Amino acid sequence: MADGQTQVASTDTAPAPSGEPVSRESVSGAWIVGSDNPDCRMILAFTKWSGGYRAATKRCSSPEVASVSVWDVQGQQVVLMDANGNTIARLYNSGGERFDGTTNSGQPITFTR
Repeated sequence: MADGQTQVASTDTAPAPSGEPVSRESVSGAWIVGSDNPDCRMILAFTKWSGGYRAATKRCSSPEVASVSVWDVQGQQVVLMDANGNTIARLYNSGGERFDGTTNSGQPITFTR
């Protein structure tokens, strides 16, 4: 009975934040992107870019995820945007080297290292 949460079936669109602070320094770098092609990677660079910092994807099959070209930290969220400044996804620190969130289309997205 205590282990009844093995299945994630929530109607919430974003996970609860962990309360851990999120800084640009802790987020920048290379990430494995879950919920897409198993080889999908995203690089969050410290290069200033239109409305934030430069992001690059590699081997991502989802057009939504592949369109990410800008990122920034807003409060306790990592916000991923396309080249036009449209928000694509928001992720929260889930502890350690993991971030979880959802895309605008409602698909789950996970970053791990």
